[in-house]
Amino acid sequence: MNIILVNGIPDDDQWRDHENALESLKRELENQGAEVAYFPIRIMNFQYCQGCWDCWTKTPGQCRIHDDGEAYLRAFSKADTIVFFTPIIAGFISSEAKRALDRFIPSVLPHISMYRGESHHLQRYPEIQKRLGIAILDNGNINQKSVDIVFRNFERVGRNMRSDKAIRTLFTPENQGEVLHEILSA
Repeated sequence: MNIILVNGIPDDDQWRDHENALESLKRELENQGAEVAYFPIRIMNFQYCQGCWDCWTKTPGQCRIHDDGEAYLRAFSKADTIVFFTPIIAGFISSEAKRALDRFIPSVLPHISMYRGESHHLQRYPEIQKRLGIAILDNGNINQKSVDIVFRNFERVGRNMRSDKAIRTLFTPENQGEVLHEILSA
């Protein structure tokens, strides 16, 4: 199992226990035999997508931005599971998580086909069935409407990735065992 863990946690002390739990989860996944690529976005040189579409037209499959996103795309092409860990900020995922989410655009083709009765992009790497996951950091003060919006958004992104299996969970420092099980059994 090849897993990407995207650490979309901003630089905010209120999330330190969650981040420590995420790093512990990473070690446990590795102990279980998973190959894990870990991307702590806020401390990486990981720029925002520029929306230039060069990854579709000029350099197919490669982003024009030469930063740590290149390692992310290489890992993305091999991964079968991608899980984003993020708090909800202003009703949506963190800017760190959004940066990583947008940078997967080179992994799809600009061509459209019908999938489950909807128009979706063709996969650049169709041989690997991906599972897309979102783990929303829960500090006990979470807005359920925002959670529903984020889960729904990731459902749509997952459908565009042709992901039939998904991970949708809340993440606390205390439930990392449950999240571990959900990732391994997805």
